[in-house]
Amino acid sequence: LLAMDRQDYYGSSCGKSNWLPGSLVTCYPKWDSKFVDVRCTSGPNSKPMAALKEYILASANNPATDDYYVLGPPADLEYFPFNEIQGLWQVDTHSAVNGIARGSSILDDNRNSDVNAEMVEMIYSGAFKSISLFAVDNVALNGNALLSVLRTQCGQSTLQDCGEELSRPKMKHMQWSKTAFAIIIAAFGVFCVWGAFQVWKHRMPRTVTAKEQQQIESGSYILT
Repeated sequence: LLAMDRQDYYGSSCGKSNWLPGSLVTCYPKWDSKFVDVRCTSGPNSKPMAALKEYILASANNPATDDYYVLGPPADLEYFPFNEIQGLWQVDTHSAVNGIARGSSILDDNRNSDVNAEMVEMIYSGAFKSISLFAVDNVALNGNALLSVLRTQCGQSTLQDCGEELSRPKMKHMQWSKTAFAIIIAAFGVFCVWGAFQVWKHRMPRTVTAKEQQQIESGSYILT
């Protein structure tokens, strides 16, 4: 962190952040003027995921510029020695309110959208012309895979084999399909009904047969 500090009065960063207030890609964006909510957790082909990929590709692959409010790598590498790629869901007031309303959080959105796995796939496939800083949330999920593909990028590693010449790292996928979720809920419901029936069955008084009554009266039968 100290290496990133420009050591000026404002505590500025040495990296071009590629953070544009008017173009932030959030998990719960507002599309057009209809204020229609589209979740980032609706799958890998969701509109927010496509918008995030477009945003970060522009951050790395656009023509070089030192304009802080234009996406792209820096032109003056003495003033901006680092270029940041924000492979994460950014946050604004609208997305924060919608996330809280759904009982979600930044970590939940990260897990449920599988965004880290998507970033691994993009890096592995060589989608970025260059990478110096890559920002993500929740590195506990697929962080090792991210480190692996970043270290083995062609031009980054001294290994003879690099990039897609190496095996794709294994990743954890946290999304549950709707079918699997429905099966689990249905199985849980059946188990609850069965358990309730067993409790009811054992608590119901049992009718004593005539033979059992005779044994009871003779003292040779123990009623359970």
